Amino acid sequence: MAEAASWQQQWGQVVAQAWSDDGYKQRLLADPAAVLGERGLTPPPGKQIRIIEDTADTVSIVLPAKPGELSDDELDQAAGGAAYIAFCFHTYEG
Repeated sequence: MAEAASWQQQWGQVVAQAWSDDGYKQRLLADPAAVLGERGLTPPPGKQIRIIEDTADTVSIVLPAKPGELSDDELDQAAGGAAYIAFCFHTYEG
């Protein structure tokens, strides 16, 4: 859990900087792996990262990929609520 909390904290800092620095936001949208890597947030090997910016009239919701065969540990995590889902609705005043 500490690792997830640390990731969330670092992600919060990325979001705050993107909101206050348009150049940083453009770099984040163009090359998210590199920008996140600057903060030690790297994707698992072989995975890509895509960041989609919500707008005043659009909210993006990700449909997770269908899992393949799950191990017993993965099934235990899913049953225990290890997945993190967050919805952030805010007023955008671009």
